[in-house]
Amino acid sequence: MRERFWDFVAARHHVWHLRFEEGVIPPWTTDTALRDYHFTNVYRDLDPGTTFLRADLSYEGDEVLRCGGNDGWVLPGPGALKGASLLLGGRASADDARSLIDQLSAEQDDELGAREFPWWYGGEQEGPLSKADLQNCLCEFYKYVALSDGKRPRIRRYHGGGG
Repeated sequence: MRERFWDFVAARHHVWHLRFEEGVIPPWTTDTALRDYHFTNVYRDLDPGTTFLRADLSYEGDEVLRCGGNDGWVLPGPGALKGASLLLGGRASADDARSLIDQLSAEQDDELGAREFPWWYGGEQEGPLSKADLQNCLCEFYKYVALSDGKRPRIRRYHGGGG
């Protein structure tokens, strides 16, 4: 399941990279779940909501949006706990999920490098995914697996992917 997680993270970011960095027209993937449904970007800084917050709201310090920064703390939400449970093979507690996120953070260079991951070097963050990004990836991975297994989690359909 861990391999599937890293495959998902790489494939999701490849979609963004093809669309926005290379200007490729859809479809950007043959994966029907990624093509037909909305998933947040693996780098949260690339999402329209985060972009809006950065541009239109003023904060004293950016740490509010980075959830503690690249090496800071993360509070796993319900979706991340479900994703962590998939990777761990059983019900995950918040402590289990945080430990898993630490492991994922440590192994991402090797795992994503092996998948020719197009690292993003822009905005407020450069290079590796933050722990907050990885927490989000766990949540999105849960939805991805559910869709791939024929279930219908709460997720928006995407109508511009060329499917």
